[in-house]
Amino acid sequence: MGVRRQLTWVVTVVAIVAVAGTAGCGREAVADPGPEIIQRSWPAAMAGGACALLDYAAVESAIGTRFEASAAATSAETGTCALTVRDSTYPDLVLAITPSEVDKFSFATAMAPLGSATVPKLGQAAYRIVVPARDDAGPQVEIGWLSANRRLMVLRYTFPPEAAPADANGLVGKMIELATALDQRPTG
Repeated sequence: MGVRRQLTWVVTVVAIVAVAGTAGCGREAVADPGPEIIQRSWPAAMAGGACALLDYAAVESAIGTRFEASAAATSAETGTCALTVRDSTYPDLVLAITPSEVDKFSFATAMAPLGSATVPKLGQAAYRIVVPARDDAGPQVEIGWLSANRRLMVLRYTFPPEAAPADANGLVGKMIELATALDQRPTG
């Protein structure tokens, strides 16, 4: 009886292999791609903090870069938000916000970096600067301003290392437009 059970098992396996081996003969095998995978990101605001002011679609519309991940941090009264692209260190967009009692004169003389230019019609006082590339990152575009509602705000875009200085110079106007849109938004 044991031999008969083994023989039945062998015949069954051979039959399955024979049927499977001839199935589809005469036509090319086509892999089933399966369901389409759609990657979705959580809204940037889900990170909290300064990210409450940023929206991926609005940022992409303003500056042309599609960001997919956000992270926020808070230290004392300063909130920050970083937007990044998946699986890449750069580009990134960082927003920092802190309440301030500084006046526009002090901001313009003490807060604006050396070599920066004044940005008219943004907050009470504002600057822009393009920072050259460094070893691990490309050039940066930074817009800093004292908002009408007394917040120090800095918006900085960092390019990948292979970006040209002309890329950064070309982004300045778009960054100013984005900063203007962010200027009076409440932080939530």
